[in-house]
Amino acid sequence: MSLELSLPVFIHSIKSGGYIVSIITITAHYRRRADEESMNIISTIRCRPFSASESSQGVSKVIKMHNEKVIIHNPNPSGNDTKEQTYAFDYSFSSDTKPENIFHDAIEPLIKKALAGKNLTIVAYGQAGTGKTHTLSGNENQIGIVPLISQSIFKGLESSGKRYLATASFLEVRNEEMQDLLNPHSNEMKIRQHPNLGLYIEGLSEIVVRSNEDCTKLYEQGDRVRKLLKDQKSENSVRRTDDVFTITIEQQQQNATDLGLRSKIIIANITAPPPKKKENQNSGFELINKGVNTLHKVVQDLVNAKKRTVIPYRESKITRILQDAFGGNSCTVFIGTISSSGDKYQETVDTLGFAQSVRSIKNTVKQTEDDNVRVIRELRDEINRLREKLASTAPNPETAVQNKEDIQRLEEMIIDLNVAKRQTWYEKERYSDTYEEERRRNLAEKGMIEWVFDVHKKDKREVKEKLVSLQQEKDTLSVEYKEKRRVVDEMKDDLQNRISEYSKLGESNKRSEEETKQYVNAINEVKEKLKHENESLKDIKKRLRDNQEKQKQGKMDAKLQYGASRGSLEIQQVIEAEERKKREKEDEAVIEEELERMKVEIQQEKAEVQLKMAEGIEYSQQQILKLENDLIEMKAERSILTLKISKLQQEKLKLEDDVNNVYKRHKEAFEIQKLQQFQTFRNYRDVFEQQKATMDQSYRSLLEEAIQDAIYLSSKNSDLVQENQKLKQEMEKLKGKTGKI
Repeated sequence: MSLELSLPVFIHSIKSGGYIVSIITITAHYRRRADEESMNIISTIRCRPFSASESSQGVSKVIKMHNEKVIIHNPNPSGNDTKEQTYAFDYSFSSDTKPENIFHDAIEPLIKKALAGKNLTIVAYGQAGTGKTHTLSGNENQIGIVPLISQSIFKGLESSGKRYLATASFLEVRNEEMQDLLNPHSNEMKIRQHPNLGLYIEGLSEIVVRSNEDCTKLYEQGDRVRKLLKDQKSENSVRRTDDVFTITIEQQQQNATDLGLRSKIIIANITAPPPKKKENQNSGFELINKGVNTLHKVVQDLVNAKKRTVIPYRESKITRILQDAFGGNSCTVFIGTISSSGDKYQETVDTLGFAQSVRSIKNTVKQTEDDNVRVIRELRDEINRLREKLASTAPNPETAVQNKEDIQRLEEMIIDLNVAKRQTWYEKERYSDTYEEERRRNLAEKGMIEWVFDVHKKDKREVKEKLVSLQQEKDTLSVEYKEKRRVVDEMKDDLQNRISEYSKLGESNKRSEEETKQYVNAINEVKEKLKHENESLKDIKKRLRDNQEKQKQGKMDAKLQYGASRGSLEIQQVIEAEERKKREKEDEAVIEEELERMKVEIQQEKAEVQLKMAEGIEYSQQQILKLENDLIEMKAERSILTLKISKLQQEKLKLEDDVNNVYKRHKEAFEIQKLQQFQTFRNYRDVFEQQKATMDQSYRSLLEEAIQDAIYLSSKNSDLVQENQKLKQEMEKLKGKTGKI
């Protein structure tokens, strides 16, 4: 990367202490590179739809959108507050807009720039619950922005004909503490600045991704870790987090060996602070919102500063990480998410005002060349030069200060060289394999691995396919059962009507013997058909019952197969509670169907009794007593069943309490064990840090002594060389004298 500079040179001479000192002044006039462009941040607004609770409560809607303008109506104007405010953006998306539309309109045109070696940043910003995560991740019905970006990037890479290497990382910043979401370790992470490679995070895992599927899978896994870490925190603790998912792309021509292109695609999810309050907040509140408050300062300084001033990027970690996105070297799309609810008026106004301010920020975007081979070569040359300089410098008080500075510079350059060496494709792939092993170990220690990695995916897919097949069979049987039930009900009504007509004719004595015979034959024919249909209905009922048993068994098998993949005790408890509720609903459905079946059978018995009475058949006293006994038994059985259900309900509540208590005890024991393990680990880490500090100090002392020894030996060597030369000269003289003699 070369800069075109015009360099007028002016030489001034002054006399100081008997010496003439020349001062050379070089004035550089910067000329813009051909691949460099200036562009404003693209600012967009997305309004989420009303939630079910907001709709049921009749909350007022305060947002109207017209093209790129957003108009907000103040539901409670007072004092200097205006009734309506209008904000202008590059794009505005209403509540029925899908993430796919946002991607195609605002982001997709910039993917080509990213593939051409320019950085791209997507920032989703808004209050909690305004749809940031949904916009980025999507759901089962709508694909999110992150998967769409991944698809578009790898489609472009695969069609470019170039060699490429892509890596992904996922970072969470909470209360100014950083957490690796792909590899959740407890090591310290620091933001570093490399003189040639730019900003990087020491300790953050970068994993190689070779396809869109790999990239999307890592994003989903990191998102699961984020949710699990959130669930493991206390309900009373405030958890304001900012998340940064980064895809780094390096490209080279097929025959190239060194020079290439490098670009970063950063997707950030930032939670806006709550509305400003007049009363002073405590320090804890300030710490929670330090990152986003600093972001507001950065934007304010960039918008209002007439001349370039010192922008406070370094005051928080999230602004340091996103430094290129706001006023730096990146194409940036800012997506502000808002609610149209009147209850969220102040939060919405704050987000709209901030998003409108962001729109006026200009970024200088340029192509990033990946010249790591040259960087490594130059660092090695400079390190060798410094070593030779230190070795050739004689030890004396005048050079001691300069030597110390050179030693410090040498150490810094060695660190830079190690960082640069890790940026080679071979090293990145090697470290990626190491990170994969580490993350499996760390996730296993935290009880997350099977939940995050979805280890039983194949088995679950087979079980799911089996359950889907059973459900389809059940749906078919249910439709068949309903149709058959409709036919049976119609035949029952027909039979009942025929019996009623037969009884009326008998009472009026207007039926002939032939008519009586016809009625009886027709009734018997309908009865036979009804019996046949009832048998078919019972058969379908039996098949439905068998299907339900198979579904229960399949769900039990699925539970046994991936029961261990529940992550934490809280997740396991929630999932098992949901499964219990599902089983209860299924059992209730079975009971309802069984009661309905009994009702049908009783109606059939009743119809048969009516038919016999209509035919003039009289029941004996013994038969009447039997029917009465059956009726009494059925009523008693119903009462017993009611009591049993009530008792089972009580036992169910007791068991639920017992299960909750067991989970609570297990959770407490697990937390104590975790604390003990953490304390042990911390003790080991403290000992390690002390030993490391001691070794570092020893290393520095040994290095300084070695350098001093090298300098001393070099000086002695020079003296010995001079003495050797003198001795040689004296020997030559002695040889000359000896020759004369």
